[in-house]
Amino acid sequence: MDNKKKGYLATLLMSLIMGMQYIFIKDLVKLSNNNVFLVLSSRFFVAFIVMLIIFLIKKRPIDLSFKHKEMFKLSFYNPVVNFSFQTIGVMMCPVTTVSVLIALIPIANVIVSYFMLHEKLTIKQASCMAICIAGTIIASVSSSVNNNYHFAIIGAALIIMSIFSRAIYQGKFKQIGKDVDLNDVCFYQIYYGFIIFLIILLVFMFLSPTHQIISVIRNIDFIYGILYLALLATIAVFYLNNFAVKNISVISVGLMNNVTVLVSTLAGIIFLSETFSYIQGIGLIMILIGSLLYYHTKK
Repeated sequence: MDNKKKGYLATLLMSLIMGMQYIFIKDLVKLSNNNVFLVLSSRFFVAFIVMLIIFLIKKRPIDLSFKHKEMFKLSFYNPVVNFSFQTIGVMMCPVTTVSVLIALIPIANVIVSYFMLHEKLTIKQASCMAICIAGTIIASVSSSVNNNYHFAIIGAALIIMSIFSRAIYQGKFKQIGKDVDLNDVCFYQIYYGFIIFLIILLVFMFLSPTHQIISVIRNIDFIYGILYLALLATIAVFYLNNFAVKNISVISVGLMNNVTVLVSTLAGIIFLSETFSYIQGIGLIMILIGSLLYYHTKK
C-alpha cells in the first residue's frame, strides 16, 4: 500500500474516532460542572505524559523550552483555538447540530487550500463534495427536527470557528510538513496545548475558586472519558491527521472527514436514544457514495 492510500486510510480511521468523541466531550463537560478547561487540561495532561513516556522509551531528544516557534504557531491553531471552541460549542449544541456543522469541514478546507496552497478542484470532485454535503445536511437536519433540538447560535459559531482553525492548521502544516518529523510535531502540539490549557484553567480557578476539581477527576466515568479523548482523540488523531495531510491534499482530508458525520449521527442514535428516519438513512448513504466517488476521482 503506497503512502497516498495510507493517507486515505488514516483519514478514515481519524473520522471514526472523531465521530465518537462528541459524546465523550458532552459527558465530561457535564461531569465537570461545565468546567471546559478542566476537561481540556486533563485531556492534554494525560496525552503529554503518554507522549513523554514514548519519547523516553525511544530515547528521542526532548526539549521542553518554547523556542520552537513554528511548532508553537501550529499549536495555536490546533489544538488551542480548535479544541477550545470545539469543546465549548459541543457543550452548547446537541450532537445532531454538531453533525450539521461538520458538513462545513470540506468547504473550510477548500477555502483554505485555495488561498494558502492554490489547490484546484475539478468539476467531478466538486460534484462529489456536493453529494456529501447534501447528504450531511439531510441526515443531520432530519435528526435535529425529529429529536426536537434547538439551534444554539453561539455554540454553532464556535464550532464553525473551530473548523476553520483546524483547516488553517492543516494548510500551514502542508506548507512545512515535508521538513518536519511527525513524532516531533505531535509531541509539541500536545505539550504546548497542555501548558496553555493549564494556564487558562489556573486563571479561571483564581477568578472563580472551586473545591470540586478533585472529586471530578477521581470520578471513574471522567477517567474513562479522558483516556478515550487523550489516547485516541488526541494522540492517535494528531498522528493520523498529520500523516494524512502530509500524503494527500487538504481538500481530500476535509471531504473524507464527512465519515465523522455518519459515526456521530449513529452514535447519537445508539447512545443518546435519538430517533432514526428513512430520510436520515438516505442522507447517510449519500455521504458514503460521495466519499467513495471522490476517492475514485483521486486514484
